[in-house]
Amino acid sequence: MKISLHNAGKRYHREWIFRSLTIDLSAGESYALLGPNGSGKSTLLKVLSSFLRPSEGSVSYHEGTKTVDPDDIHRFISFSAPYMELIEELSVREHLFFHQRFKPFLEGLDVETCLAYMGFERHRDKAVKSLSSGMKQRLKLMLAIGSHSRILLLDEPATNLDSEGVTWYHGLLAHFRKGRTLVIASNREDEYVMCKHYIQMEDYKI
Repeated sequence: MKISLHNAGKRYHREWIFRSLTIDLSAGESYALLGPNGSGKSTLLKVLSSFLRPSEGSVSYHEGTKTVDPDDIHRFISFSAPYMELIEELSVREHLFFHQRFKPFLEGLDVETCLAYMGFERHRDKAVKSLSSGMKQRLKLMLAIGSHSRILLLDEPATNLDSEGVTWYHGLLAHFRKGRTLVIASNREDEYVMCKHYIQMEDYKI
C-alpha cells in the first residue's frame, strides 16, 4: 500500500512539529524516520496511521489504483510503540486471542505459533502485568508484525530489548515483513538497519 503526503504539516498550539513534507512512501518499501528526540518522528508516525490528522496539507492511501478512506485505514495498519498500552489484566495467551478478534494474524500464524516465536510457551498463562519490560516489548512487536496488515509502523522497536531481543526482532521482521510498507521511527541504527530509505525530520523544521 502506498502512502502519499502533500505539503503536510502538524502543529501543537503555535509550534510546528514538522511542515512542508511532500513524499510518496511506495508500496512494499522500507523507510526510517530519523532525528533526535523531539524532532517529530512519533508525531509523523501517528499522522501516517491516521490517528492524527495533519494541521495542513494531506495524507492519502492507495491500494493499486484505489484510494482508501483515511477513516478505514486502521484495517490495513499495524502499529507498535513504547507508549502503547497492553491489557495488563489478561494473560499472554488471552491477549493474543483478544487481539486476533480485531486484527487477524498473518497466514500460518495462530496463538500457539506466536507464543513459540516469542519463546513464551512457559509464560502463556502469566498476566501481562507480571512480564518484564523486555517481554512486554516482544509481545507488542509480535502483535504488530504478526498481524495481517499492508502497512507496518514501528516506533523505537528495540526499546527495552537486550542484545538477544534485538536479534529476535530482526529475525521476526525479516520473516514477516515481505510485501508490506514498513516505516520505522528511530535514532538507533540497530532498529532501522533493514530500511532502504531515510527521511530526516530536521529537514522539515521551520
